[in-house]
Amino acid sequence: MRPYRLASLALLLAPAALAQAPLPLKHSPQRTVPAITAGDLMTRLYILTDDSLEGREAGTIGNFKGTEYIAREAKRMGLVPAGDSGTYFQTIPLKTRTFDTTSTFAVGGAALAPFADYLPLTREAFDNPATSIVYGGEVLDTAHLIAPEQASAKLVVLTVTGGFASFASPRGIIRLRALRAAPRIRGAAALALVALDSLPPPVLGFLRRPQAFLDDTPPGQERPVPMLLIGRAATTKMFGGPLEQLAVGAPGTTAALSVRYVVEPVSYPARNVVAILPGRDPKLRVEYVAIGAHNDHIGFNHAPVDHDSIRIWNHIVRPEGADDAAKRATPELQARVDSALAAFRARHAAGATADRPDSISNGADDDGTPPRRRGYLARVTSPTIPPCRGTRSWRSSIWTWWAAGVRTMRPDAPRTPCRCTEDPTTSSWSARVVSRPSSAT
Repeated sequence: MRPYRLASLALLLAPAALAQAPLPLKHSPQRTVPAITAGDLMTRLYILTDDSLEGREAGTIGNFKGTEYIAREAKRMGLVPAGDSGTYFQTIPLKTRTFDTTSTFAVGGAALAPFADYLPLTREAFDNPATSIVYGGEVLDTAHLIAPEQASAKLVVLTVTGGFASFASPRGIIRLRALRAAPRIRGAAALALVALDSLPPPVLGFLRRPQAFLDDTPPGQERPVPMLLIGRAATTKMFGGPLEQLAVGAPGTTAALSVRYVVEPVSYPARNVVAILPGRDPKLRVEYVAIGAHNDHIGFNHAPVDHDSIRIWNHIVRPEGADDAAKRATPELQARVDSALAAFRARHAAGATADRPDSISNGADDDGTPPRRRGYLARVTSPTIPPCRGTRSWRSSIWTWWAAGVRTMRPDAPRTPCRCTEDPTTSSWSARVVSRPSSAT
């Protein structure tokens, strides 16, 4: 069997080998070796996912350190820098925006309270000193929504039957994302969804947090219609009675809105790490295969949870991660969770009945395997690292460890459309991109 095939097999088997016995919370780094082994993988994973990196959220010191480590590894393997100005780094324009609590929203002259009566959902600043309010119908009943001419320049209120829970999809896609994708009504001044009262506390807490965003909107691009969440108490002030008694197009009172955000650059540069491994075939090396994974994660929170019970519960009840976000435990699944947790704690005599609180999200599956696996795949085909030296692909490859979900290529690399496929081994996805210079035939 060829060396790179043996290495690929070791890469796939290493996580399984590590899973045979309980792993320590801390691991002293060991000297790495050219061969790809479970022990070598363990050393590298514990470096990239150490608590000192605080979950590697993009724009933080922990993510900055993590990208420095990945770039050093890429250089050591002999990969060619493909970032900005001859470096391995591609800095992205990441900033944070925080809701300004001096924002105002008044209905008929009466002030509404942020987070209690209303909450901006699209997180875009906007001002409208005087706009009429109109009832637009049920958000999911798109066949009977208010007509654009009736909604023009008005604040359109839409009911959400079933509240926040009604936006669960068959695959359990995160409901908040679906809520933001609710139908827009062209020409409306803003949309207000009556769903605030149904938000679970964790979602409400998430919306209170500063949000990272890419400040790269082209000048002149049309802004989306602003969207807010409102509670039932606010609708009573708007219409003077229950919404169920209103017909689509029914007028309400007037509103004055001034929603503002504090925008600041992130504390540390958010960066993609980009490198190229040139192919060995003179003709095919102008074609590229793109391989990528996140270099960041979601950081940490200020409310520690029981690390062991959360991890075991997710593995049994939500094995597909975000795709299982809406899934709940059946009595049978809950019994499996309880049994697995009891067995786990029995193996840890010192904490057999105690929780192990943890507030840091260290990586996908809490171990950072997607970026580390990409690093090992690069080693498999590296021109400098034995035992795979000289076995690199005929085509060139672009290796990207991206931040904040920003998957980009160098702007000077012409490319044909890419085909993106889900990677079942990492709860992530990879893209295969075939790219040629414009002069290629």
